[in-house]
Amino acid sequence: MSNTKLTKHALIVSIMAMLLCVAMLVGTTFAWFTDSASTAVNKIQAGTLDVALEMYDGTNWESAAGKTLTFKTQDNRAADQILWEPGCTYELPQLRVVNKGNLALKYKIQITGIQGDAKLNEVIDWTINDAAINLTEKHLLAGQTGAAFTIKGHMQETAGNEYRGLSIDGIGITVVATQYTYEYDSFGNQYDKNAPYVYPAGVTTESFAQATSVEYTNNLGDVVTGNKPAVAAYVDASGNVKYVGDIYAAIKSNASVIYCKKDATLRMRERLEDTNRTPDLTSDLTIYANGADFQYGQISMNMTDAGKAANVTVKVYDAKNIEVWGLTPNDGVTQNIVMENCTNIGESATGDKGILMYITRNTGTVNVTV
Repeated sequence: MSNTKLTKHALIVSIMAMLLCVAMLVGTTFAWFTDSASTAVNKIQAGTLDVALEMYDGTNWESAAGKTLTFKTQDNRAADQILWEPGCTYELPQLRVVNKGNLALKYKIQITGIQGDAKLNEVIDWTINDAAINLTEKHLLAGQTGAAFTIKGHMQETAGNEYRGLSIDGIGITVVATQYTYEYDSFGNQYDKNAPYVYPAGVTTESFAQATSVEYTNNLGDVVTGNKPAVAAYVDASGNVKYVGDIYAAIKSNASVIYCKKDATLRMRERLEDTNRTPDLTSDLTIYANGADFQYGQISMNMTDAGKAANVTVKVYDAKNIEVWGLTPNDGVTQNIVMENCTNIGESATGDKGILMYITRNTGTVNVTV
């Protein structure tokens, strides 16, 4: 065979081999390098809200559900032998609230189910630990047990003859509980940062910015009105919303409940050269701070004769860098101070501006809940 024929034969074989490879490639899928990793996600579990009321039987705490409580007397009289008269006071066994669920809750105690001659209830004052029933909203984290409390009924000394022989029954002690967004679960302490702020009806965060007639404290300590930035609001005795430029002005105008603009930076008294302190309190005060920073502002107590003689309850919610400051009241005077979710970080580790409460001397009674 000539060289020409051999070359031609080899070329044909090469071409056929190449065509065969191409044919094989056409029917083949490329296998790129791959890898994978996976992990399981824990199940989504909704929390439970479970509140219980327990009673103390003198030895142990037990469930109060379904039981009938009897008012106590010094001589242990039977329930049907206890007769009420003007000026008398009877109390129930000690109670406590237990959070048996896995969510934080807020609760109030209510007197419910009054039947019979309900008119008699008009002259009976109900208290919890000697405080009015409507001042008892409290919070419990999951699994917590609340402090023991005592409910008393006091028949007013002014009850006249029209109440003789009347009776009421069906009375119940009811714990009303709802979820309280206080857990630090999802994003640190931002769990409830978008929760509704506490404002009076008709007030919004935007309305603070739009307010032009704003009360504030002038150089002489008088309350005047002008075009100042509004940092808080209150509702006056006529039901009108008033905006203020400092807390001092609201208290001087007899505000009993003050609502701060959310996350505002403010002062008790607007002028920087004045002491950052309120007027001395002589009546109840509640401040819904809504995250406001008071810049080490102080609520003044018992620095005047009128203040020392006043049975006052002060409540402050969700405030930054705030302090209750002053003396104790007179003997025989009781004052209550409640500071919930309040902080005072101070300017240094040793500075006195980090104090949350400073009440000195030893007269009167001051009940503090922080």
